[in-house]
Amino acid sequence: MNYLEKFDINVIDIPSEVIKIKEKLTKKQVSVIVKRYESLDNLIYTIYYLKFIKKYETSEIAKELGIAPQNVHAYFYTFHWCFDDNYEKNQKKYFEELIILNEMLNDARIFAEEVNISDYKELENLIINRPNLRRDSFEWCGCKDAVDYIKLMYYLNDIMDLTSVQLTTLFDESFTTIQDRIHKIGLRENVQDAIKKKKRNNRQDYEKSKISGLKTRVNSYSLNCLGGSKNENVVRALLSLNMSDYLGSSLYEVVVGVNNIGILSAKEIDIPVVVIRRSDNFVYKFAIEYNGDVYHVDETDDEKKRIAYNRGWEYISLTESNKNQYSNNTEKLKNEVYKVCEKIKCIVETN
Repeated sequence: MNYLEKFDINVIDIPSEVIKIKEKLTKKQVSVIVKRYESLDNLIYTIYYLKFIKKYETSEIAKELGIAPQNVHAYFYTFHWCFDDNYEKNQKKYFEELIILNEMLNDARIFAEEVNISDYKELENLIINRPNLRRDSFEWCGCKDAVDYIKLMYYLNDIMDLTSVQLTTLFDESFTTIQDRIHKIGLRENVQDAIKKKKRNNRQDYEKSKISGLKTRVNSYSLNCLGGSKNENVVRALLSLNMSDYLGSSLYEVVVGVNNIGILSAKEIDIPVVVIRRSDNFVYKFAIEYNGDVYHVDETDDEKKRIAYNRGWEYISLTESNKNQYSNNTEKLKNEVYKVCEKIKCIVETN
């Protein structure tokens, strides 16, 4: 499939250095990618577009590409796109990380020259039980022999607690290549080990990671379990996931509710949203009405708006501008939700 055509991607909008990423892929990776995605450009530009321009979650990118989320993560690691969802910020953080990692690499080389192997039982066992390594298996990182290479990698992996992702950044190799290299000499790292390392090194934004996971679960839950139309549930989920980012979670608490009868007498609020200002606990109340334009009645809208105003609620109508009542056009709904978020932000910040 030509994803550039599917998503109407204009390569002019993508930094020229992005395509240079293909130079770090192995022949095997290139072969697999070309077979599945027609060309390297097709895959690299598409991942860039979905991550940095459309701001898709990893699970959403995986769904579009027809691959597992862990494979998308592997591409992020290989491309060094795992630091931020903004490309410029990602590059800045990448180079800052690279400076720190290169300092560690220098320390590792000193360790490899000076270490007394008998002081490190695990290292000693790795060297004794080392496999037969070809010269290119250790010369790629500047080591003179296999023993020197094992000492270097042991220092980085076990003493400095670097993860495979950080080693990928340091050596500018593909993620899978780095994993293969450390596994081959007996150094192992499972998912639990990687998480522990990141926690010890404070190298992962766990609040952000949890929110990202929550987004995936909430989207699934909203589409399958809540009352109301599918589009209304998508709107509810998007509001829940984006309002805190718009307002700043350190400044405001945001509660997004389900369909509610009682707030506007017998009239139903599709999506009640409550915003609490942390500094003084001041409460803003918003009644979000989702309307498909097929059955939308302005008179009912006006009546709800009047009751909401009298009861201290700000009424905001979101009308899907499509003759097909339930178009299931998520992209269009996202744009409408962002407009609602901006309205709420404007009201909150000016009152």
